[in-house]
Amino acid sequence: MHSDDARMSWAWLWWLVPAVLLFWAVGAYNRLTRLRGDAVAAFAHLDARWQQQIGLALASVPPHVGNGLGDEPWSGLRAAAQGLSLAMGALRHNTLDAGRATAAVAARTELIDAWLQVQQGARDLAGDLLPETVVQQWQMGLGECDHLGRQFNAAVQQYNEAVQQFPALILARAFGFQPGCGL
Repeated sequence: MHSDDARMSWAWLWWLVPAVLLFWAVGAYNRLTRLRGDAVAAFAHLDARWQQQIGLALASVPPHVGNGLGDEPWSGLRAAAQGLSLAMGALRHNTLDAGRATAAVAARTELIDAWLQVQQGARDLAGDLLPETVVQQWQMGLGECDHLGRQFNAAVQQYNEAVQQFPALILARAFGFQPGCGL
């Protein structure tokens, strides 16, 4: 009877260890899912703000652009705004994809450069063609985009750290959690 007691006292370990592993795995999976969701939500806020900037840029392009003379900076602004809109749209479908993030960063830089070209070069005899209120809106929007971009990058960094931590990285690989790329 003494040997039966010894076997029974160790039998609970055969149930305890798998139960602990199961609870850990569920918790780790939920954490990875939550962190990835936080990054996607942060991107949604950033994307919405960039869409406002794109709208402001497109609304600033005069209706006569496309008729020829003097169209250069304005048509560049329109093309850059449309390019960023397409890049952000592609990134919406896979928010953490490095290639799409790189394309969005390049398109963002093109839009900012095109805006500066218009802002610095768009003058006629009456003065600046971009009203000061529009320029202020643009600057304020860029500040908000920078702030939201930092929040997004911080969320991606937290997610990446969680995906690469041992032992969670084993679970991450098993369920297809891949490190993401910020902007």
